[in-house]
Amino acid sequence: MRESGMSTSKERMEEIVYAKTLLYLYPHLSKIAQAMEESMCVQARLSYRTSVGVEKLAERLLDEGEKITLLLRCERNIGLILEKFTQEELFVLECGFFRRKRYLQAYIGRVSIGSCRTFFRRQNRVTEKFLGELKMRKMDKPWFEKNFLSIDWVRNVYKKVMHGRIRANTSLIQRFILPHPQKLAQAYPSAHA
Repeated sequence: MRESGMSTSKERMEEIVYAKTLLYLYPHLSKIAQAMEESMCVQARLSYRTSVGVEKLAERLLDEGEKITLLLRCERNIGLILEKFTQEELFVLECGFFRRKRYLQAYIGRVSIGSCRTFFRRQNRVTEKFLGELKMRKMDKPWFEKNFLSIDWVRNVYKKVMHGRIRANTSLIQRFILPHPQKLAQAYPSAHA
């Protein structure tokens, strides 16, 4: 009986890993899709120099086009999911996963977390909520594996998250989780000017 509990726990951790991977990738999906599209155009323009044959190149370009569409559709769906989140939940995601400092500055004085420990507990709850929303949209782990793990850079991020090599930026979190609003104003004077 214990083995089944361990199996369930392991499966749950793997689900969390794919959700975290999507959260880390979310701010970059449109830029990556744009870079892939530019690469695709260059490959098409230089098709007369290809050594793989025109048919193989056409298949590769079609595959790239499908991946681009998938990335943009995923970005749109994640954006729709995030519209349901509160300001505090968005702050936790921004600080823990997205790491866009210009967006974090907008939360100064509007969100209060308390301590780092409280932050990480909330981060776990928000990640669970995000995972639930993904599943409601049929964006579950098998969908992720089928569609995303064939993309090298996604697979690399997934492996890093799985092995704990990508973690929350504690110094960034501590900068925003200060006990007094005056310290926040001192840390980011441009936001209060």
